Amino acid sequence: MHIERFFLGLVTSLILLFHFSVYASPQGMVNILTRHMSLASPKIAKIISDECGVKISYDEYHSSKECLKATHDINYYDIVIFPNDIYELITGKVRRKDSTLSRAVNGYSDWIKRHYLAYNYPSNIVYFSLSLSGFVWNPSNFRLAAQDSIWTMFEKAKNKVVILDNNQVGVWYLLDNTQKLPIGSLADVFEKHIVDVDIYVASGYNRLYDKDNFAFSYQRSGEALSIIKMVKNNKSKELAFFIHPKYSYVLPDMLAELNSRTETVCVAKVLASKRVLDIVQKETFYLSPYETLKSLVREPMLQNVYSQVFSRAPKMPWLDPFFGKSLKKYGALQNLWHKIHSIPQVMQNHTVVLKRKLH
Repeated sequence: MHIERFFLGLVTSLILLFHFSVYASPQGMVNILTRHMSLASPKIAKIISDECGVKISYDEYHSSKECLKATHDINYYDIVIFPNDIYELITGKVRRKDSTLSRAVNGYSDWIKRHYLAYNYPSNIVYFSLSLSGFVWNPSNFRLAAQDSIWTMFEKAKNKVVILDNNQVGVWYLLDNTQKLPIGSLADVFEKHIVDVDIYVASGYNRLYDKDNFAFSYQRSGEALSIIKMVKNNKSKELAFFIHPKYSYVLPDMLAELNSRTETVCVAKVLASKRVLDIVQKETFYLSPYETLKSLVREPMLQNVYSQVFSRAPKMPWLDPFFGKSLKKYGALQNLWHKIHSIPQVMQNHTVVLKRKLH
């Protein structure tokens, strides 16, 4: 019996040793999962090196769906920066006790701090950045108004290019902002309204925005400002950003410190600091929870958009975690997303096709 216990203990120890040899970050390195381009500035890596004496390695995702898939192997990471709409689906993996990271919240803008505290997040999870969903649109051939519904927008965009963010949660709320319609029927309703629209599902800038027949795109404000800047640099046209009373929401990204390694704690603290989030905001146009001075954006046109986002965001509803722990509800959303991508008009403009068309 004692021998059996000995061997059982030995096997367990070897399994644990193998587990940590595979997943634990090497000394002097911190592994991070983050949104595309959010940590791309070399200034961030230098601050971390100076403050913590370590290097960072990071994997990127482009959508909530990609992020959720990556968290299946979450033990590989020390820090995860994730969209808040999947929080309730991964809360058991990212929640940790006895962290001091949430002290950073004391420096937040008052309205952001109040919202954070209202949700009683664990102490190892804080806001990383925020954005406001809205419409990039082309004033030269299209008109947007506060009274427009998404369906009337499609009607006005006949024979024009329309782009929807590659974000299943955002598109769900766009098609049903009241959340009262049966989710199973939304794809059919959507298909009926896009018959005469050249529709694409894509995030971020591509050359469709430079086309004369581009009408509008539904994007997060960080992506939107980057798109507007790129189009202006290409000298093709000047686009605008529209904050819609029905379809604009504050969308937060969260930062979770996943373990108590000294290196992890230090890097998480630095990433959550105003100093680093000022850089993230300046480079990506995603808002800092510290509500940094608008002077960070110097171009007059972008300054105007940025001012709108700052002034309107405190009054906008938040797109907070809404799945609860219901995988059934998440499954229904996955089915909707699959149906939308199976619509022939969407399939013919799939991302792979889009890349081929633009090259």
